[in-house]
Amino acid sequence: MMVVAIILVIVTFAIPTLLRSRYTANETSAVSTLRVLYGAETQFASNYNSFSGDLNTLGPPPANTLPSATSADLVDQVLSGRISGQLAQFQKAGYRFTYTPAGTYPGVQQYTFTADPLVRGNTGQRSFFMDQTGIVRSNGTTTATVNDNPIG
Repeated sequence: MMVVAIILVIVTFAIPTLLRSRYTANETSAVSTLRVLYGAETQFASNYNSFSGDLNTLGPPPANTLPSATSADLVDQVLSGRISGQLAQFQKAGYRFTYTPAGTYPGVQQYTFTADPLVRGNTGQRSFFMDQTGIVRSNGTTTATVNDNPIG
């Protein structure tokens, strides 16, 4: 009986720590993914004089095809939305990422990315926002915007 009580006490302290570790890991992954996407968009704009019109254009080209403005080969299939079959969003590590270009290619001069937990309080606590400036901002209660505080 005493052993069971000791195990229950240990579990009581361990579960919140494990949850915080998962939040932290998912949030770190989300911020890292936003920074990868920023680099891909910057490279795309350098090569094609516009940001991409959708995530799919950042992805790998078909077999035996060179990279182009329609398949720039700057991110993998997950980040390009090809696995989810969507042009403007994908899910990764407990977060939903959404890309919103301001305009259509080849005239995209601004864009935004948001990363929201799939289940706030379960897969992550904070939402993140990034635009063409590369500054990542966070909000702990709702979808982050350009008006939220930058992360450190």
